[in-house]
Amino acid sequence: MLGLTLVLSTFCFNFNVTLPVLAYTTLHAHAFVFGILSAVFGAGALAGALVAASRGRVSAKVMIIGSLVFTGSELLLAPLHEAVLAGTLLFFTGAGFTVWSANSNTSMQLAAPDRLRGRIIGLYFYAFNGTGPLGGLFADWLCATGGTETAFLVAGIVGLAGTGVAARQLRGKTPPVTVSKLRVPAHKPA
Repeated sequence: MLGLTLVLSTFCFNFNVTLPVLAYTTLHAHAFVFGILSAVFGAGALAGALVAASRGRVSAKVMIIGSLVFTGSELLLAPLHEAVLAGTLLFFTGAGFTVWSANSNTSMQLAAPDRLRGRIIGLYFYAFNGTGPLGGLFADWLCATGGTETAFLVAGIVGLAGTGVAARQLRGKTPPVTVSKLRVPAHKPA
């Protein structure tokens, strides 16, 4: 799970770089379209969060499905030059991203022993956020060389490949955990 987080966060989650270029250069639009595209991505992320929260449990299967939707939508977004279609795919990209990230984060926390949970989550958040600047530079270089078509194409291919490797590695290893069955340690008065 940590490897998939590292790959997706580095190569696929660089919308702070790619969305402005998509709006201005690829779609030849103005700030209003950029705002709409960002809002649609955010609405998809909200929908994905609501789906993930409504399940009440985490599973590797749902995490992989979220990752497939996230990275597959990016791959399909690569050749588009129409704002409505791009917005539709960005909705699914946001939803898939949130379903994947919520399930991977929760799975890591639940799988870690109590005494190591802080360290494991520290590693997870380094993989999730720490590689963003490097990924942003890479996405910027791809946009400068081949436009958003190349940036989304590379993100989609690398993300789908990483998801395939993770799916093979996780097959049958992480059973679903129901959140309501979690043990909460009792606080002792000081």
